[in-house]
Amino acid sequence: MNFEILLSKLLRLPLSKAQEIYNEYLQNNNDTFANNMRASNIFVEKAQTRKRIKDECFETAFMALAFMSQKKNQLADMMLEETKPYPLIVWMEVIGEMDDEGIKGVLKNYSDKLPASIIETLILNLSDSKQAVAINKYKNKLNPKAETFYSFYLCLSKDAQIEVDKLTNNAVKINPLLQLSNQTPEQIKENLINNISQYKTIPMDDIIETILLNVNSSEDIFSILEAYNDRQKEISDMRFKLLVGRLKVLLNEENYFQKHKFENASEIFNKLKPRFKTLGLKNSLSILDANVDGYYDCEHGNEIIYEFLDIAYEDDSLRDYVNEKTISSLIERFITECQKKEYSIEDFRRLVEKTTTTKPHKLIKDDYIEAMIACGSLMKNHIISDQDPYFLELRRRFISMLNDQTEKDGTLTETVSFNGLFYRLIKGSVDFDKVFNTKTYKGLIYLTKSGHVFNTPDLITKYLSDEQVRKLDISSVLHLKKELIREAKSKHKELHPEQEFNPRVAVSEFKERMMLQLLCYFGEIKARHIIKSDMKTTRMENIFDNINYKDIVIDEEGKPIVNQELMDFLFGRGSATEKNSVMNKIIREELLEFGRFVPEICNNYEEVKKACHGIITVKRALSHFEDVVLPVTLKPNEQAFKPALKEMRITNEDTLTKGISLCHDAKNRTSSTIPKVKGKLGDFTYEILDVKDPFALAVGYLSHCCFVVDGISYSALKHSMQSINGRTFVVYHKGKFLTQSWMWRNGDVVCFDSVESGSSIHGAYNDDIKLVDVYKHVADEIMDISKCNEPEEERVKVVTVGASDYIFKGLPKVEGKVPRPQERDVYVYDSESQGILAGELPKKPKYEPVSIRYKDPRKRVHKFLSIEEADIDDLDEALLKLQAIKYEATGNEEIEDLTTINQLFVGQDWYIKTTKEGNVEVEILGDEDSALDECKSYAELLGINFEMEHKELNDGYKISKDDIVKQLRKTKLESRRG
Repeated sequence: MNFEILLSKLLRLPLSKAQEIYNEYLQNNNDTFANNMRASNIFVEKAQTRKRIKDECFETAFMALAFMSQKKNQLADMMLEETKPYPLIVWMEVIGEMDDEGIKGVLKNYSDKLPASIIETLILNLSDSKQAVAINKYKNKLNPKAETFYSFYLCLSKDAQIEVDKLTNNAVKINPLLQLSNQTPEQIKENLINNISQYKTIPMDDIIETILLNVNSSEDIFSILEAYNDRQKEISDMRFKLLVGRLKVLLNEENYFQKHKFENASEIFNKLKPRFKTLGLKNSLSILDANVDGYYDCEHGNEIIYEFLDIAYEDDSLRDYVNEKTISSLIERFITECQKKEYSIEDFRRLVEKTTTTKPHKLIKDDYIEAMIACGSLMKNHIISDQDPYFLELRRRFISMLNDQTEKDGTLTETVSFNGLFYRLIKGSVDFDKVFNTKTYKGLIYLTKSGHVFNTPDLITKYLSDEQVRKLDISSVLHLKKELIREAKSKHKELHPEQEFNPRVAVSEFKERMMLQLLCYFGEIKARHIIKSDMKTTRMENIFDNINYKDIVIDEEGKPIVNQELMDFLFGRGSATEKNSVMNKIIREELLEFGRFVPEICNNYEEVKKACHGIITVKRALSHFEDVVLPVTLKPNEQAFKPALKEMRITNEDTLTKGISLCHDAKNRTSSTIPKVKGKLGDFTYEILDVKDPFALAVGYLSHCCFVVDGISYSALKHSMQSINGRTFVVYHKGKFLTQSWMWRNGDVVCFDSVESGSSIHGAYNDDIKLVDVYKHVADEIMDISKCNEPEEERVKVVTVGASDYIFKGLPKVEGKVPRPQERDVYVYDSESQGILAGELPKKPKYEPVSIRYKDPRKRVHKFLSIEEADIDDLDEALLKLQAIKYEATGNEEIEDLTTINQLFVGQDWYIKTTKEGNVEVEILGDEDSALDECKSYAELLGINFEMEHKELNDGYKISKDDIVKQLRKTKLESRRG
């Protein structure tokens, strides 16, 4: 039996008859698994429905039919009106219990009052020999346009179908797809492709469903879809998603998806392009899982976006999956297409005029790019010159556009000429993507002066002002850059003659940036000396990125006006290579601790000099910074930040203010998606810092890395102290600070972004336990905690570590797409390469928020039943906390008078204080039940029982402190009287 006819009979006939048909289907079954499941589901549902209506309304409907079959009278009319609203499924089952005579009686007496669907059901339940007669007799009561009529027709006997054909003039057309369901997949494919005209009236959704259920080869599906290319737009969203999902599964089973990850989505997109175009960019990328996280270069994502260039603009939704790599790829693709064309003068003029209509936020400046490529082609063939009016107009518009779209910092008053940059773009000696990805004015100025950069001009000029870049003579940077490339190329040729040389290895973005900064601050000779030294890049970054470069004045010759006294102190009075100079000792890592203070000495030379009694020496400077006086006044609720702020060893008020703000952010966090882990392994002690711990602010300064306020990875520091997905990990060796790692989580992945060391850590372990063992141990603990506390679909599947300052060798590498933090605009270059510490990266990891929230253990409670007998150090610590809580709750900065206090309990975010007069004072800051419960339990130790009233507010609780205080006072006084 044809499968569609089978389904129609299972749906339209009563359970007793459907059972016979279903049993016959099972006995002769050679159908697909999908068809088996559909038939089974329909039959089971029908059986369950029969059981339900048997208990609820079967008897009433059956009795109504019995009366209706006898004769037409008032009682039968009443019962019909009562049962008429019953759903068709009820009538199917009840009519199925009747014999031919009963059915004929109902038709005779009440055919004029029954709807067409029930008339159909009555006729279907007659014997096959009587169906044709009934159709002729009640033809006026049938409705061929009704939705149920087609399935009714399929369930009729052959003779009855012939009668319907006569009456309707063959209006009922059998779906030609019925002929396919029992054929082989190959036959189905051939039928659909070779007989397209036969299926032109069939809805595309029906054709797609036939394909989904019967065709199991991606190649065959693509062949069919290609034949129906002009009808793809008719496919509904639901069917289309199922189709794409089916293709993904098939390609995966064919070992195609894993081997050709990008080509897979690309092929699906290209074969289904007409339908994807109706969906729009975001939905297309979402269905294909293409570049949706926005951090990675995704080839098929770029290809898809390219198809939507006419509507792809930098709006909020587009930012979810577009980055600079994507833009560069789109520009490159567009240029390749343009270079294949031949342009006439008329084409060029039309393109120049078109640039006036450029939308301000277009994804790529394709109109400008094409106009300049056309211009370059015509100039190369000597068809136009640089005096052509359209050439001049294009240049004017291009420069105006650059001036409008780039960020200026207000330090430069005169306008910079970008004529040279325009010429180089026309000639093809500068990459379009470098120009159009440059967001700052100083980046464009540097690009104009340098002619070419390997990386982003914005980052290379990050620490300088527009005016400095404009005035600075960068020729020494360019000479040094060429020199380093030549030396590296020569060495590479000697060591690896068979491999191609990459100049970016010799001069990275970091090195080019550092060249420019050091030239601006120290001048050419000293800058060259530092760059060509053996100083580690992480140490160079930590020392020199934190200098206030924008304070340096550039003279008319393009040279920096340096502080000669400071230069003499750092480099000595002779040559920059003077062996025992402070700078060379720093380079040789002989002054590890002192190196961290170089930015502070450079930024505040006169203040440090004054603090050192007019003469700066290494010893005096160290002594000064060991007891640095903070230039900011800390409020009572900021006193706990003081140790971390002092570890920064800086006196810059702006930097300290930013640090205080970060500590407040951390203080407001209540939980993390990363669990707290703390312990000891051999001589190592380790800890994932509490989410509220201000010490996270100081670890970058202790490890001499860029994980500091205003450092290049400032965004990572902020993430560690602000985000629910960020934390900080520290390791000590024999009690001395050793390393720190910024940690982040994204769905399945927890990552130690890098391992930053405060000192040389080689050999800082015995033969039994190494530093890598500590990280592996903590990774295992994180996996175990996650396994015990999180649902299977959300738990941590892998813990990784980035390769930066200190690299663990021998770890399995993360292949393919490297995980990134959930949050955007975070410095993640240290973890561009990652090793696996525990678990394994899933084939399709989840990068998304998780529901789990780990809370850190609460801090110990300071309890003093008698102030007179208290340990003075413990009491001082408790009073600092009390003062902070009081200030945060009331703004009161008054110092506590110890002589008035009788008893005192101070928790993490609450306190109870009783005075010698018998008064009680309570403050509770915590917005969680834990703070309420803890305060209540300690109040009971004082013999006070009370109920804390609280109201739900913003996922937390607002405490009615007035009621608590009244209750405490009342209870306390009653207990004293007793």
